[in-house]
Amino acid sequence: MKAEKLFKKFKKNLRTRLNSPINLNLFPFFKALFILLAVVSMIIWIFVGGAISLLIIQSARQGTLERILGGGAQGSRQLQQDKAQQTQQSQQQQQSTEANIPGVGRVSIACVKNALSDTSIKNLVVAGNTSVLSVDEKARFEKCLVSQ
Repeated sequence: MKAEKLFKKFKKNLRTRLNSPINLNLFPFFKALFILLAVVSMIIWIFVGGAISLLIIQSARQGTLERILGGGAQGSRQLQQDKAQQTQQSQQQQQSTEANIPGVGRVSIACVKNALSDTSIKNLVVAGNTSVLSVDEKARFEKCLVSQ
């Protein structure tokens, strides 16, 4: 008798479970997953924001932002210094058109390059006088002398 009662109870429980829809409660799982993804997203954005902040700070230290946003006093000073350096460099380039050769005098570089060959120029600089030049080369070289 006891066995029959247990069997009937088991049969009844089996029917109720088979007839009822499967009830999987996934809400806690998805809630935990959502929180985990939110935390990971926040950590990623913290690193991205930190990198952008460092980039802005570095640009501000270099003065790049001042030039872009309106050229403050320091930015305009930097531009003035750049212009002054450019004019000094151009003056130095203009001054380098003449050279002083010891024992010979001051000559125009472009003129000497056109008048003499490379070996003649080397011999002239090494010797320190025009005795190593031929008569024709001396005549062409004398036109290049600026001062002796």
